[in-house]
Amino acid sequence: MKPVIVFLAPVTSVLRIWSGFFNYLRLRGFHVHLCASPNSNFHEIAENEGVEYTEIPIDRGSKHPLKDIQTIKELIRLFRKIKPTIVVSTTAKGCVIGTIAAKFADVPIRVMTHWGVITDGHKPITRQFYWLMMKTASLLATAHTGCSDSVIRGSKKAKIAKDIYMMRHHVFTQGESEAGYVRIFSPSAKPLKEALVLRNKFKFPPNVPIIVNIGRITRYKGIFELIDAYKIVLESLPETRLIVVGPHDMIDPVPDALNWLNNHPQVIVTGGQWNLAPYYSIADLFICPSHREGNPIVVAEASAMGIPSVGFHVTGVCDAIADGITGTLVPFQESGTLADAIVDYLKNPIKRFEHGQNARRRVVENQLPEKVYAEHFQGYMDMLLHKGFSTPEPIGTIEPPPQIDFETDTLKLRIWQAAKQHLLHEESLDFVSKKFNADPVEVQKLVKSVYEIE
Repeated sequence: MKPVIVFLAPVTSVLRIWSGFFNYLRLRGFHVHLCASPNSNFHEIAENEGVEYTEIPIDRGSKHPLKDIQTIKELIRLFRKIKPTIVVSTTAKGCVIGTIAAKFADVPIRVMTHWGVITDGHKPITRQFYWLMMKTASLLATAHTGCSDSVIRGSKKAKIAKDIYMMRHHVFTQGESEAGYVRIFSPSAKPLKEALVLRNKFKFPPNVPIIVNIGRITRYKGIFELIDAYKIVLESLPETRLIVVGPHDMIDPVPDALNWLNNHPQVIVTGGQWNLAPYYSIADLFICPSHREGNPIVVAEASAMGIPSVGFHVTGVCDAIADGITGTLVPFQESGTLADAIVDYLKNPIKRFEHGQNARRRVVENQLPEKVYAEHFQGYMDMLLHKGFSTPEPIGTIEPPPQIDFETDTLKLRIWQAAKQHLLHEESLDFVSKKFNADPVEVQKLVKSVYEIE
């Protein structure tokens, strides 16, 4: 009999982080069931992965215990019906209600995911409340996973959990980027074309530096520090444009920040977007000013597109950015130092391009989907064996991880970077080819293919 594994998330965007992995588990012999709040895209995720799903309202921002109790009751009924061997709960709210429901439904393996240290950056009373909430989930869990070294260290230091499996996020770095179920972050013709469209849409002059931030617009994502840093950047580089991509956070709204951003003539606020590759492609630099993270997928995505990142030296971000190699880390909440790092990159294109190349290589080496899938799968197998369960029999063929030729990959990135400078910043083909040590014939070919895209 196949072991049943349930993945529980308050919002479907969380499930997209695992895109491709559910199908991998299915082929490995698991019966996979997804559970999240109702959403128009939920069925698309399940159908693409070939797995079952159930919609149950899980309000991540609710402060009404009766709502949460009702959700727990519905989850208990679901778990008793489908009899999962493993329930994997995600996000702070999801971990609490998921582990409680799984415990009452006698689920043998209850997994709590650590995608951040939620006690970081809060006032003492709030921190104690979150600690009690996460400690409750931890005591009810039988296994723990973490997405970065700093998260695992932080969870242990906070005495939330002791033994934590490492389960990193993956990024699709090969193939053509497209706005479909799976987001692909690969330097190719299509995102360049889309970036060109964006530049024209936003009416950016060809020679202006562009910095990009992607994430929910909220306090803990560092929106106020981003604004302060941007003001300082403008003193040195007054033509710099800022693009902020992400939805407004209804749990912790920041109307003053939004008002400033929306009224600044050099700032573009796009709202939430699904197709992100064009925004990384148009960027000269990615900014991640978060107060805390798990292992920010946006930094990995920017890295996959050959874009270096600047951020604070905080939990999660310090794992995603290799300081001085793929980007720069600065002390927490020092907006002036953050601005200095941004200006340094914008004034030093060679450093920017080299760190972008290092960033892509690091992601391709460490966060290739097939490699990460295998690590996650082994973690769940270990949990089954530890509890005395037999392991599942595969029902399909699993393709081995592709062999990446890093020299060729870096060469393609250099050609892409040269074509980007030519298309977006209107530098001559000969000049950019020499700057990037790229074959001018290959650069010309890529430029031509960009113009041929309808």
